[in-house]
Amino acid sequence: QNQQNQGPVRTPNSEKGPADGQKKPAGGDTTPAPPPIPKPNFRITGLIWNSPRPQVIINGEVLDIGDEVQGFRIEDINKTGVDVSIRGVTQTVEP
Repeated sequence: QNQQNQGPVRTPNSEKGPADGQKKPAGGDTTPAPPPIPKPNFRITGLIWNSPRPQVIINGEVLDIGDEVQGFRIEDINKTGVDVSIRGVTQTVEP
């Protein structure tokens, strides 16, 4: 008989699944979740907000916009409080 070479024949048992036949872990993606965003834990005792150089007194230290305290960056100082950010999340802290 005349058979043409058509390459290897695959059967359902010879097919391999993800990662060389290994099953994906239950639950899908196993990338750990990022840690939760912390809440600011400091005390505001003074605000200087209506000036060309707003400042805040936190835990007895005078700070400017752009300074960091406990890992939080001071983004804005206004009459109602201070906006601080950590890992891209901004929170408002009131005195």
